[in-house]
Amino acid sequence: KLLFEKHNISIKPVVLLKSKTISESNSFYKEFHEKLRALSPLEIENIRITNSNNEIFVNAFKFFGEIQLTNDELVDLIKIDFSESKCVNMNELNPENEKIVNNLDEKDNQHRLIFIVDKLTEGWDVLSLFDIVRLYETRQGGPKGTVSKYTISEAQLIGRGARYCPFQFTNDQPRE
Repeated sequence: KLLFEKHNISIKPVVLLKSKTISESNSFYKEFHEKLRALSPLEIENIRITNSNNEIFVNAFKFFGEIQLTNDELVDLIKIDFSESKCVNMNELNPENEKIVNNLDEKDNQHRLIFIVDKLTEGWDVLSLFDIVRLYETRQGGPKGTVSKYTISEAQLIGRGARYCPFQFTNDQPRE
């Protein structure tokens, strides 16, 4: 989100957290918000130190330094952006949640995180979906040597976000 803002691009990336069962998803939803409320600048610093050999974390913290974002400010931003009011628990089917997930690309949308089991797939086209995080370790594979239908479905969802904000590998490559 901050990188988009730096480049004056109006996108609020959405993250989908996928569980195997509704009870696991609801439990993770509760645990996530408990940990979010307890998040501190010291924990952010510990993440930076612990991941000092991880290129993704190194680049992220380098970027935070470039935009002069302190750990205190980062904690505040994370707590605001991922607060319960900006999360959707799709395990609670109701018209309001349906409306939210079908309007995630709207400019006034503030929702950033979706908790789900296996609902939003075919026909759901959210261009601002940038990450799908599986909250389980077992693999849903197809027959030996093939990619499962779940993996293909998830790749298709992420692919929609790539169309919205395509990668550019060389400076002369058009962003279409």
